[in-house]
Amino acid sequence: MTRRKRRKNKVPPEAFASSRSRLAGWQIVHIIIGLIIVAAVSTAISLVIVNRLNHKDSSQLDAFNSQLEKLRDCQIVPEYKRRLKKAVFSLGTVNTTLSLQDGLLSCLPEYTQIILLLPECNLKAIENELKDKPYCDRVRIVPFEEHKHKDGCFLLVFPDKNKLVQIETRDYWGSKQPGTAWAQDLFEIMRKPEGRIILLTPEVHKYYCCVDPETNTKMLADNVYLKDISIAGAEVVRSPLVFQGGNIFVDEINEQRIVFCGGDILNTTRLVWHSISGKKLSDSEIIGLVTLIFNADRVVVASIDVGDRLQPRLMYHLDQAMVLLGDRVVGLTRIVNQPSVKPADDNEVRLVMRFLAKLKTVLLGLGYKVIDIDITVDNLLHYQHYVNAIPYIDVETGQKTLLMPVFSKQMNFQKELEKRNIASFESVGYEVITVPTNADQIKGGIHCLVNVLE
Repeated sequence: MTRRKRRKNKVPPEAFASSRSRLAGWQIVHIIIGLIIVAAVSTAISLVIVNRLNHKDSSQLDAFNSQLEKLRDCQIVPEYKRRLKKAVFSLGTVNTTLSLQDGLLSCLPEYTQIILLLPECNLKAIENELKDKPYCDRVRIVPFEEHKHKDGCFLLVFPDKNKLVQIETRDYWGSKQPGTAWAQDLFEIMRKPEGRIILLTPEVHKYYCCVDPETNTKMLADNVYLKDISIAGAEVVRSPLVFQGGNIFVDEINEQRIVFCGGDILNTTRLVWHSISGKKLSDSEIIGLVTLIFNADRVVVASIDVGDRLQPRLMYHLDQAMVLLGDRVVGLTRIVNQPSVKPADDNEVRLVMRFLAKLKTVLLGLGYKVIDIDITVDNLLHYQHYVNAIPYIDVETGQKTLLMPVFSKQMNFQKELEKRNIASFESVGYEVITVPTNADQIKGGIHCLVNVLE
């Protein structure tokens, strides 16, 4: 595999809106902020040592640079080119069964190797449940240690707030580091030329735990346990970006890399670094950081302007809006009916329609063929999205295949809509396998439940 040439002028003007480990202390915060600013203004997107840094700062900077250096030659294989040979699922402390994941796990190809990341407290219960599952022999469990904090506080990350929201430990359900059921949100997958897998993790998933409320030097991100997944043959690299994987898509067309980001990535990254450093980053600085980390030729930010919000509450991740299908084809959610709903819901539905209309315009402008994947307003209000699907190439047949969710309690009209969506995917060469799921009941989908490594 040859090394991709880096291109100049990689940040386009078309972010389509005007504007979703342990911290090393205040010094590394200032270093990272300095790097972000440098990355945004440097046409070469290079990292430099600022003269005013002292020797200790420089050593920290060297360590941070070495992390980013690991990404420079990385390839990102678009999801539709992966073969579902190895996939990661995860559980949180509150997930004591595989009821959410079982439908999807049962529909995976028989050759898929499954990595199950879970807290130690659930290990025995899950091992017992797995004994009777047909996919049991293909599961490798990776337990992680829980971190209990009797004192201190939690600092929650919300994209529509201008500061971290502090909640005392004794009043918060997460008195332990809980993990999450949404494996897709934990990392982005990159690959070195020699084949080694790199997992790019966000700075924080949803919150920090501050062991000592008087200082932030002991703040722990809620995803530090991801280092444990390295035993499954992947290297974990932390990113100063704050993102969730369902809100990023990466495509490669004619050796150019396009990164699609939901607008909340701007808000969450800006929120975290402003809260812990006092520095407020601009959209262009954050887009410059995305360009640097993903070695992107083009970054497209999908968002709308609604006060402090950049994405609709009913479509807070891009995998609720679109699915890349290869050959410059994309499946895009379309709302096909507009019944009478409560005024508050009606406003949210209209925001989603505006969001989708802008996204469609951008995709068409980039040369994509857009196929409409329909949902009803009732689907939207219940987080039921057919594009929240898993495309892959079957290892044994070479057939383009798509795991598409289907939902319980559907009316006849929705059954017909489901058939139309299957036909739409089939029209661009996919074999569709339907996956019954109830993940929508907790505002997620089957794509959110899994991260396909290869």
